Amino acid sequence: MTTALTAFQFRVLEALLEQTDRPAASTPPWHTGRTLAQSLWPYSPAWTRRTRGRNNRNGALGGTMPMKGAKAAWDLVDLGFASATEDENYQPRFTISAAGRDALTHKSTAGSPVTPATPAQTEPTQRYGAAHHSQEG
Repeated sequence: MTTALTAFQFRVLEALLEQTDRPAASTPPWHTGRTLAQSLWPYSPAWTRRTRGRNNRNGALGGTMPMKGAKAAWDLVDLGFASATEDENYQPRFTISAAGRDALTHKSTAGSPVTPATPAQTEPTQRYGAAHHSQEG
């Protein structure tokens, strides 16, 4: 199966690679949805917007930017170009996979066909706490 990655998907892969390989001394070697969004859209006016608050309290600053960053990363996880693990609070942590590194290495132009890793080559990834919210018992 061949998938054509978009220029934006290559940008996300580059942000994941930079964070994984060359983290700053004060940053971890992975991205959360928020940190990925800050890396991709640092000057977006959406960072100054608030979500709708409740009970006379303000909503979250930054609106839905963390969700947009996580969505971009989950799309690459689904294609096999990134991987996700969860911390103790079920917060996903995104890193670039071997297939993602290979895609960046063989990238000639944005949107060029790239073959993702087969499911047997990638680690199984469960979405955001799905294993912890099953209906057993």
